[in-house]
Amino acid sequence: MRGAWKKFRRSKNNRLKLAALLMLAGSFSLLAQEGTRPSATRNKRFLASDNFTAFQLIDVERTQLGRQSVLRLVRRSEREPGGDDLFMNFESESLFSNPAHQSLILKSAVELSVHNSMSGKAGLFTLPSHLVRMKLPDYLNLSGNTQRREAGDFSFSAEIEPHAANAEILRRENFKGGRHYLFSVALQNGHVSVKLTNLLRRIGGTETILDSIELVSIDKVKSQKRNAIILSYDEAQGRVELNVNGREQTVKFLKREQSDNFALDFTPLKAAPLSLFSPFRGYADNILFANRVLNSEDQRHYGALEPYGDRYTQRRGSITTQVFDMGFSASNINTISADAELPRGTHADFSFRCHNRRFDAALIPAALPFQPLATAAGSKCRFLQLHAQLTADNAGEATPALKAFNLEYRENPPPERPLPPRVVKATAESVTLEIAPNSELDVVKGGRYIVYYGHKPHRSEGAVYYTSTTVQGATVKGEPILHRVPVRLTITNDLLARNKYYADQNPRFKSRYPFFAPGLGYYFWVTACDNAYTDAQEFADHESGPSDTVFVRFSHSP
Repeated sequence: MRGAWKKFRRSKNNRLKLAALLMLAGSFSLLAQEGTRPSATRNKRFLASDNFTAFQLIDVERTQLGRQSVLRLVRRSEREPGGDDLFMNFESESLFSNPAHQSLILKSAVELSVHNSMSGKAGLFTLPSHLVRMKLPDYLNLSGNTQRREAGDFSFSAEIEPHAANAEILRRENFKGGRHYLFSVALQNGHVSVKLTNLLRRIGGTETILDSIELVSIDKVKSQKRNAIILSYDEAQGRVELNVNGREQTVKFLKREQSDNFALDFTPLKAAPLSLFSPFRGYADNILFANRVLNSEDQRHYGALEPYGDRYTQRRGSITTQVFDMGFSASNINTISADAELPRGTHADFSFRCHNRRFDAALIPAALPFQPLATAAGSKCRFLQLHAQLTADNAGEATPALKAFNLEYRENPPPERPLPPRVVKATAESVTLEIAPNSELDVVKGGRYIVYYGHKPHRSEGAVYYTSTTVQGATVKGEPILHRVPVRLTITNDLLARNKYYADQNPRFKSRYPFFAPGLGYYFWVTACDNAYTDAQEFADHESGPSDTVFVRFSHSP
């Protein structure tokens, strides 16, 4: 192969052919470069997964919605877990919000998974072996190991997404003295069932008399959706209540007569471990054991209504992005939109602020206010910041979820509209105009102006593109109206004829070009073009909008 190449190069004709081919290839390369000028329009998508978008989050968290990250309201409570609470939130391998409680775990076989309906991570139970077995700390009234036999106020709450109609949520049992003691919370055909077997003890008297109660929910839990369960006991009233998804289901009152007075007693279970979610298929999160009476307002959620005097306000959260640099002063914003899910009852307000000078992302809104996103189109600036305010629904069951912001902008926008031209002199067949120059840098350096005229305002019948023209074959070249201070131009019928000849070569510019004559009148206006403007259609948007018009009537010859 190498020998054939040497033989080819020895021939002079072959060397000339090779040179011609290389020159042809070079000409093709140059033509390709001239025809691939980059567009000035840019598109930018700010994803929820980007740290840029999540610069400042207030009561908002990042989580997964399918395969996509979203920003949504954090579920939180008016009363956070306190010192007498045991809270299991599955956010880490310790399972508990307080890692010191990990020592209570006897067995842990559970997967941790980010779930779009739960707060951050949740426990995923899919196998028969998946469960949590633990012992309760002595300070909990549910433990049965406090200084009093009678149980004080307590609550158990959990958030679940069941994938089966029958399941065990909580179970604690013991066999002692021939009796079966049981505390359980389970799903039976979709209903929540609570059993307190032989855990009601009559106070007073020498004989031990026990009783049992069972609470069954009226409503069924929602399959494969988030459900909130609360079981609470008020010692003073002897009241046991089951609450599902914010609705009171069943209430039982213990007997409180003088000779027949019962109280809950968990001492028979004090040595028995507590099992959670065995068997159970689905997700679970925010398991809370508390020494207080909880209600639906205390359940961890996106934010139910907060009472404020005689009014009510919904919980809100906000998202503020970093400051984005569009690269050029007075860049033109075409559109800004928010890609978000807004479930029924929720609300989101999206806004922006921008300036030609760089500003700090933490700048207070009073110094540079945010404006509604709907007003962004047409704004001219260089530095841009976006903001979102999310509002939960009234029930606290749904939250807006922001996926991304979308931005389309012109990093090299067309110039501003020039001022209207000033008439310096008008004769029978000519007019001299003075154009106030634009101040944009890309107009000052290599920009140009175009003067239009016609019988009606802004209805062009001809234009002056060049002050002089030359014809080279089929091509018309000329000297454009370049930037000067000031720009003065005298337009004659001869100049119109030259520009008409140029315009006739290009269908985009072809026009009537009526000549000036004594007694006739025309409107004149002007546009400014930056240094990226050419005759090609794709660069027509580098021309400004038209100035206001001036009217000129040509005088009769003396």
